[in-house]
Amino acid sequence: MKSYLEELIDKEFVKEELTKNNYKYLIITDKGHEFLQNFRKMKEFTDSFD
Repeated sequence: MKSYLEELIDKEFVKEELTKNNYKYLIITDKGHEFLQNFRKMKEFTDSFD
């Protein structure tokens, strides 16, 4: 079973980058930002029914 992070990387919502000092960073991709924006819109819509 894939971990949640591996799934996000596979779907290209985030990417890993490695620095010269071998530090790993996770970066939200444009596709990830678009997903979050659409998710927030859906949440606002469903919250309007409460």
